[in-house]
Amino acid sequence: MTRDETMPEHAPDATLLDVVEGLHREVQAVAFALDTPGTRAAKPLRRTLLERLEDHLLPRLRELSRPAIVVVAGSTGAGKSTIVNSLLGDEVSKASVLRPTTREPVLVTHPEDAELAAVLDVGEALRVEHDGVPRGIALLDAPDLDSLMSSNRETAVRLLAAADLGLFVTTAARYGDALPWRVLADAKERGGSGAMVLNRVSDEKLAEVRTDLVARLREHGLASSALFVVPDVGAHEGLLPAASVEPIARWLRRVAGADQAQTVILRTLRGALDTLVEQTAALVAEVEAQADDAAALRAAVADAVPSGLGDLADATVDGTLSTGAVEAAWLAAVDAEPGILRPVAGRFRRPRRAALARRAELLGAVTTRVRETLVTQVLAAARTSSETIGSQLGEQDDRLPGGAALHAAVQADGALAAWRDTTVRSEVSAWLRGVADAVGDLAPGVLQAADRGLTREGLVAVATAAAVGVAGAERVLAGVAGAAAGELVDAARADLVALGRHVVEGEAGPYTERLDVAALAPEAVTGLRLRLAELRRQVRSR
Repeated sequence: MTRDETMPEHAPDATLLDVVEGLHREVQAVAFALDTPGTRAAKPLRRTLLERLEDHLLPRLRELSRPAIVVVAGSTGAGKSTIVNSLLGDEVSKASVLRPTTREPVLVTHPEDAELAAVLDVGEALRVEHDGVPRGIALLDAPDLDSLMSSNRETAVRLLAAADLGLFVTTAARYGDALPWRVLADAKERGGSGAMVLNRVSDEKLAEVRTDLVARLREHGLASSALFVVPDVGAHEGLLPAASVEPIARWLRRVAGADQAQTVILRTLRGALDTLVEQTAALVAEVEAQADDAAALRAAVADAVPSGLGDLADATVDGTLSTGAVEAAWLAAVDAEPGILRPVAGRFRRPRRAALARRAELLGAVTTRVRETLVTQVLAAARTSSETIGSQLGEQDDRLPGGAALHAAVQADGALAAWRDTTVRSEVSAWLRGVADAVGDLAPGVLQAADRGLTREGLVAVATAAAVGVAGAERVLAGVAGAAAGELVDAARADLVALGRHVVEGEAGPYTERLDVAALAPEAVTGLRLRLAELRRQVRSR
């Protein structure tokens, strides 16, 4: 897992730096999409938190959380690279046949420490990531201290001087040389600490060598230095048995896990971290409050939307849609040639050709008036819903924080009015086409009967007028289509109510678009709440 991924809440290897970095990402992600008294107060709180994290806490924690450099040093042929590879269980530092001596340094870090390790000054060392290295340390295989090349010797000495810990590797045959003791003495003088690895020790000499080494360490004032003995496994290539280097691996894990630097920094920054906990908790509360306010606003908008639909639905059922211009246009068409639209003794009288043309023109005017009336009525329904939403949001800002600002933003945008006008006209046109399609679906015999007194377009106009409640049109349609007329009118009226519902529900669109964003979702606070819990655990545990 990388530092950018979310760790589980109980991640056992989370450090204080991990938690604070995660908190920083969550605070950066916080957004206040509503304009409420709470969000106006929370915005400067968020800025303060980011400044505290970026300018103070993170730089100091990163500096003290960088991996400790453990330099593995020694003389030519001591087996440093083999020890390093065996500790990792993998050949990351080539030695033996391919590279009998260590010519270039190799820095090995845990993948999750790679970013922090990037700041380590290790010259031209080859950098390798390997999860076998305990988090918190960087294992550096240095050039030979007694290399024939002066540049290698100088590099080895410089790296040892920069080391946090030294791991000096020598052999049973050469541990008495002056070199290892000088290296250990130099480390002690710098205030550093180190350990000695005695490599390739035979069973016969183990007791004798160990006793002698312990005495030498005491004489040089290095009794506290760790001592590890690696048995001689004879001539071989590749890794040593894991058991041979396990004591060294345990020591490295203990060194990496001590976390002493962060304990010190925590004491120094205790007040700052306590304040960080308090401010983060306050930010969590405001993010939660914003999500609650958004939920209340969504509910208010949803409740207000149907308000404009009632009048349209009632007018569709009781026939009042046909009053006024539609009724007048119908009567004009009827009066022009009564025999066509007024059945006599249940029969239609065949009109003259000129009368048919005139009838088509007048019935076209009926369709036009139906279109205009429906556009007006549906627009009125949409505006009623819009006004109700505005009243709900704008006049109850104390009960619905952010409502007035949300309403003002939608109105200022101007897109709603344009959408409403375009959509209503488009939907009414679609409804008229649907009525025409329904007429076209009538049985061929019905259409042929109608053609005796009406054109196909004329019959569509009759059906359209009937659907909006013109009683005379309903009678004419029934005379032509029989029982199918009632089914056609009922379906058209149902489609008209559905049309109105679609339009008035669209009034909520600009509001829900502003409310249905990630920042206002209930889960928007989850990550921040998790980081707060992790921060509290870190502070309590130290």
